[in-house]
Amino acid sequence: MVEVTKGKIDAIALDDISMDDIEDLPQFSVFPSGAHIVLFKSWETKDVNEEPWINVNLELVSIEELSEAISEHDKPKAGDIQTMGHNRTNKFAMGALKDFLKPIATHLNIDVAAKGGLKAALEGGTGLQLLIVQTRVPAKDKAGNIKPDTYNARIKQVEVV
Repeated sequence: MVEVTKGKIDAIALDDISMDDIEDLPQFSVFPSGAHIVLFKSWETKDVNEEPWINVNLELVSIEELSEAISEHDKPKAGDIQTMGHNRTNKFAMGALKDFLKPIATHLNIDVAAKGGLKAALEGGTGLQLLIVQTRVPAKDKAGNIKPDTYNARIKQVEVV
């Protein structure tokens, strides 16, 4: 693989590199149902459609076990990203975030009942490797209609590894 960095592209003759020399972009998707080792890569707060959200980004390290049939082509690979969005005005979304962060907070000895515990778990969790067990479910729009080829993750178990 040819390493291309800013300022170095002029030194590389474009005739000397192939498309295969360029790394693929990571995929942004919901990992299939099963057990996965992930890196808690990052988190951010942002407004989505004028509502406050907390997004957690998980980077796939490895697939440990799949509980759904998936083609080799659709199987995620190491480095792919799953973003879990949590609408701060939705009690179910915030409950899911709390369930995700509890094992991390316990591992880091963070008092989840203390003010600032949520932020401390998010900040402290960044960079940790986790074993997650999740199911992938079809996403729905606000009217309750299933969105084609769009999924949400339901994380059932989290362990710090």
